[in-house]
Parts: sequence; C-alpha cells; structure tokens
Amino acid sequence: MQVRQKAGQSLTDPVTTAEFKTFSGYPGTDQDTFIASIITAAREFLESETGLSCVSKVYEVEFDKFDAINEDNSVGSGFYSTSWYRLPFSPVTDIESVEIGGVAVTYSRRGLKVIDICPDQVIQTGTTNNTLAVEFTAGEANTVIKNAILRITSDLFNNREDYSGVSMSSISFDTQRLISHLSTNTGF
Repeated sequence: MQVRQKAGQSLTDPVTTAEFKTFSGYPGTDQDTFIASIITAAREFLESETGLSCVSKVYEVEFDKFDAINEDNSVGSGFYSTSWYRLPFSPVTDIESVEIGGVAVTYSRRGLKVIDICPDQVIQTGTTNNTLAVEFTAGEANTVIKNAILRITSDLFNNREDYSGVSMSSISFDTQRLISHLSTNTGF
C-alpha cells in the first residue's frame, strides 16, 4: 500500500499558539515560532501513533491485492471483487474516487469512521496497471484530540533543551496513556 497526502493542501493545526500559551501559562512571545513548530510536530506524531487524521486532509492511496483484509481484520491475499481494503486514516468524511487501473468502479462500503471498501468488479490479472486507487478525505478535531496535542506540545516545550524530535520516550506517562486510549473508530 502506498499512501500520500494530496499536494497543495493548506493545513491549519487544531491548536493555536495562543491556545497553547493559555494552557501552559507561558506569557512571552519570544518562543512563538518554536511553539508553532512543536504543535505541528505533536499533531503529526499523534496521527502516526493513532491512525487518526487530526485535521481534514485529502489522501491518495494505492492498494494491490495483497493489501486485502479478511473478515477477522487479518491480512488476506484476495482478489478485488471479493476482498475488503481498509482506508489507512480515519475518520473518513468523504470518498472522492475509487479506480482500478485508472477506470472508475463502483464499490461497497462498511464502517462508520474507519472505512473498508470492496470494489464491485474484478480486474484483469494480466494488465500492467492493476492497482486499486482511492482518493478520500479524512480528519476532524475534537476536544480529546486537542487535549492530546496540547499535552504532547507541553511535554516537548517543557523539555525543549533536549528537543530532538518527538518520540514516546519524550512524552509523559499520563499523555502516553491518553494516546493509547484514542480509538481510530471514534477519536475518543
């Protein structure tokens, strides 16, 4: 599976520098640029750890038949007409297109926020381009996500002398527990 964000999107983090400064009690403006950068790093870290898209983004994903999932969510090796494919980010708010080999196809869909799709047709196995391509929009912020981003940002800001990127070891235990409880189905 290959996933990429569609080019040319402008993203606005769900937490502003002013919100973080209110949360942390930091009064100055001398660190605003750094704060903005660690808010973005915190959001990106949360997205990579949870599979949640914290802001609305358009994604393009290409599957091959080996990316199929079975009914028990294990990886399968089915063919397009009988196999389900899980979109890698949630919550999915819209599916713009589903194509096989560049041709639009109809599909079945299951799930509320985590979406699986199953194309309604089989592709020719001898064709040169036999990938399933899906363009979809995923992402929304809620209070739990905003709180997690504020807490990750706070941990990074309070330990800024040692800052060399975001990792679980640089985040407090309470924040790690919050992250571990975020569900890709609900965002809570």
